[in-house]
Amino acid sequence: ATATASTPSEPFQWFGPVGQPQTPNYNGCITQIPQRGIHGGVGYSDRLDGLACANTAAVGGWDIRPTKLGDALAQQQILDYDLVRRVREEMNGVEV
Repeated sequence: ATATASTPSEPFQWFGPVGQPQTPNYNGCITQIPQRGIHGGVGYSDRLDGLACANTAAVGGWDIRPTKLGDALAQQQILDYDLVRRVREEMNGVEV
């Protein structure tokens, strides 16, 4: 989320592991998606008042490793390679 939260407001796209186009979304964050499913399912954005919107969140943190964020993303291979390639330099500029 942090990697795509810092992206510009214009449409942002990268390519997944088998070349499929990807765009930022909150599908994995149950606090940011509306209810889904027959019986309400997952999703809390429209059920709980007062939940902060991730679009206005401040990003910060602390890590015991001295590695810059962008370099750590590349080393640990947590995100799609193309996404890391696009945000690595900007993420390396984020102080943690």
